Amino acid sequence: MIPPVENPIWKKLVKGEKPITSSKLAINLMSQNTKLSYQNDPSEENINRLIQHMHKFFKQYEVVFAAEFKNILG
Repeated sequence: MIPPVENPIWKKLVKGEKPITSSKLAINLMSQNTKLSYQNDPSEENINRLIQHMHKFFKQYEVVFAAEFKNILG
């Protein structure tokens, strides 16, 4: 189950405090895009936008990448 968008895990993922490691290309591309966007603009507004984007990605592909997401969020 994907945690709600308010869960602190999302901010940790966006800021790189909890690294995302995956063998799936789509997850790695999303992660790299998030990382670059955060590095270019670490404002709270951008962090919140990135959290929304990442949460939406996880919800959209929850069934497809269930095992990967469990490892990332665990």
